[in-house]
Amino acid sequence: MRKTVVFLLLTLTGTIATHSLSLYAQEKPKFAITTIKKADYCPSGGVNYKEGFVKADMPDTEVEITLYLQNYDNTWTKKHFKHKGSGFIQLNLSSCNFTGNYYAYAKYTNVLSMSVPSLQDIKEKHKQLGNHPKFRISKQTKIKDCTSEQDGICFQEGQVFTPNGEAVSITIFMQKQDGSWRKKHFRYVGSGTLPLDIKDCDLNGIYKTRITVESSR
Repeated sequence: MRKTVVFLLLTLTGTIATHSLSLYAQEKPKFAITTIKKADYCPSGGVNYKEGFVKADMPDTEVEITLYLQNYDNTWTKKHFKHKGSGFIQLNLSSCNFTGNYYAYAKYTNVLSMSVPSLQDIKEKHKQLGNHPKFRISKQTKIKDCTSEQDGICFQEGQVFTPNGEAVSITIFMQKQDGSWRKKHFRYVGSGTLPLDIKDCDLNGIYKTRITVESSR
């Protein structure tokens, strides 16, 4: 019984708070940009980072978010945001100079043992991704209401990565139920999500892709 009373007194006086913070600190807060759109006013390229979401286990503790946003002139824009606990953050960062490549980090403001990478760290990390563009289909679903016995496929969207915001040509080769192939071409500038909206009961879900660089923009 005495031990219980001592524990309660420590909690009420706040002595336990620092210890709890260090325990929670083992689970770092997380942050992701949830709404990214093309900047419509830009002639080519450009990104509008509209909104992000913070996930933090400590509801009353301030979280500091650091963003590194790549620019077309080979520089990086660094932005800071603060938020208490979990929730959405309005970013509203828009520029024709953004390539679509970014890195996001979150830490508890009061936990000094937590740190974020430096600009040099970011440059090194980005360099390790290579000098070639990449593309993958990131979202696809089956079409159930086909008249044939087999389900069709809907390719909904894909993810494009370009090292420095290049303009790329993307070709998707999709296999049909009879084993033949059809293809579709797309053009994209920078890195980000490419809406596809390819749906057909004649597709079986097997595909190949090809991506080539057109120009620097």
